[in-house]
Amino acid sequence: MKEGIISSISGFDKVSQFEDCCLALQHCRNGEKCDGNHAILTKIGMFQFVHSSTERLKDDVERLYEVVKVCDEKGNDMIYDRIDTKLIDEWWVSNPKKDVVIKEKDETISFDSIQALLNLSHAENIKHGLLYATANQPVEKLIEKIGNGVCFVAFNTDDVNLSPIGTCTLEKRTLKYWYVNDKNEPLLLLKLVGVHPAWKKRGIGKKLIDCCIDYASRNNYKMIVTDSAEDNYAFRKLMNNTGFSVVDCVKYAGNNFVSTVYARWINSMCPWDELTCKEHYDEHRKTIKEKE
Repeated sequence: MKEGIISSISGFDKVSQFEDCCLALQHCRNGEKCDGNHAILTKIGMFQFVHSSTERLKDDVERLYEVVKVCDEKGNDMIYDRIDTKLIDEWWVSNPKKDVVIKEKDETISFDSIQALLNLSHAENIKHGLLYATANQPVEKLIEKIGNGVCFVAFNTDDVNLSPIGTCTLEKRTLKYWYVNDKNEPLLLLKLVGVHPAWKKRGIGKKLIDCCIDYASRNNYKMIVTDSAEDNYAFRKLMNNTGFSVVDCVKYAGNNFVSTVYARWINSMCPWDELTCKEHYDEHRKTIKEKE
């Protein structure tokens, strides 16, 4: 869901009458405010279709998006995340019980394959107008950004080619920002996060983040910091589901957006209450300057 106040909802009854529909459950309601921290992370509803034909299922999903409407008071469409029906064919042949393993990058994993994955991962963001500098960057730039960091890569063990389906990198850094308690103590910067489109919504992102949290805990780091576009609602949901807090904002050269900064304390809760974080965020947002 996009930010705003829901003014009208329609189409659920019609979808429930689809021949292949076995569930059409509405979650959102008129008057509900979708803001950056809460309701925006919820789904508008849940739908289930059953049929033996992938073409039929793709048609059902496309008809659903034509029928279901959720609008704000100005009539703007508030539905943000839509399934690419082309991926249904890939889901169909994929066994959901396939094992996914995550390992640190070694010489058997090429930088080219990681950059190719990031390009695919950012394709959906580009559709939403979010132009990440990471997307389509030269491999040399990727190598520079990973540097001496720890790069995690996720694989489907049934893939004989072991092509990456997810990745992220942790870099040891010190930061001087207001939300860092000890500004001389190293923490971990989480970056270069990406999941293959065919594997999104299957828990790969959470597995990667949980791996990072485990690494931080085992190596006695107290904090992980990361950022992503304010309007990247999927990433915001991932951060919310893995215990990160919104603490600040930042604007990087090469990106056409302002990023939300998230922080995760490893063995304790966020020391700052939500109101304090919001005040810092809003004040910084008014005077934000671009940085490299």
